[in-house]
Amino acid sequence: MNSQEKIVSLTTLFILLSVPALLIIIPKLHSLPVLLPLSIVVFIANAALLFVVFKDIFSRPFSSQKKRYLWILLIFFFPPTILVYLPMHGLKPR
Repeated sequence: MNSQEKIVSLTTLFILLSVPALLIIIPKLHSLPVLLPLSIVVFIANAALLFVVFKDIFSRPFSSQKKRYLWILLIFFFPPTILVYLPMHGLKPR
């Protein structure tokens, strides 16, 4: 990943991990005028993170195609795997 992709992925992870905490800590956020824009922001952030991670997987050289497809399947069907993929591969230079 280049530095811009790293910034996008880390910012998105911060957003995705802090929103549930804010909703638990501040119960006043449980109203529709707050939740609707917040959910749109989270949706856009999640789409950006998935785009950056999948772009990195497809452009990164792996030792075998099976590893590449395994990461794709894991991230597609179990998105928290991104928390494992980024430190292992994503944040390192290609």
